[in-house]
Amino acid sequence: MTNETVHEVAGQAHEQIAFMSPENTLVLLTWAVFFGLLIILNKFAWKPILAGLDQREEAIRQSVEKAEQIQREYEQLNQKRQQILDESYAQAKEIVAEARKGAQNAARVIEEKTKEETQIMIENAQREIQATVQRAREDLRKESVDLAIQLAGKLIEKNLDEKDHQKLVDDLVRKI
Repeated sequence: MTNETVHEVAGQAHEQIAFMSPENTLVLLTWAVFFGLLIILNKFAWKPILAGLDQREEAIRQSVEKAEQIQREYEQLNQKRQQILDESYAQAKEIVAEARKGAQNAARVIEEKTKEETQIMIENAQREIQATVQRAREDLRKESVDLAIQLAGKLIEKNLDEKDHQKLVDDLVRKI
C-alpha cells in the first residue's frame, strides 16, 4: 500500500466519518427544528397574525374611506354655507335697497304733504287776511260814516238821538 492509497482510504473513511460528524448532525437538527418551528408557527402564529394584519388593513382602509367621505361632506357643507352666505348677502342688499326706496318714497310723501299743508296754511292765512281786511274796511266805513254823521250833525247843528243816528249809519253803509 502506497502512501497514496493509504491517503485515499483514509480520505474516504474520513469523508464517511466527516459526513456524520457532529457538525453535520447539528446542521441537520437545526434545519429540522427550523422547519418544525416554521410549520408550528405557520399553523398557530402566522395565520392569526396575518388575520390580525388583514383586519388592521381593513380597519385602516375603512378609516381612510370614512375620512374621504367626511372630507367630501365637509366640502359640500362648506359650499352650502357659502351659497347660504351669498344668498343672505343678496337678500340683505335687496332689503337695504327696498328700505332706501321706502325711505325715499316716505320722504317724497312727507315733502308733498308738507307742501300741501303749507299751501293750505298759506290759503288759510290769505283768507284770514282778506277777512281781516274786509272787517277793517267795514269798521273803517262805519267809522267814516260816524264821522261824516257827526260832521253833518255839527254842520246841521242838530243832534240826532242814538236811534236815528244808527239808522243813518246803516243806510250809509248799505249805500257804500
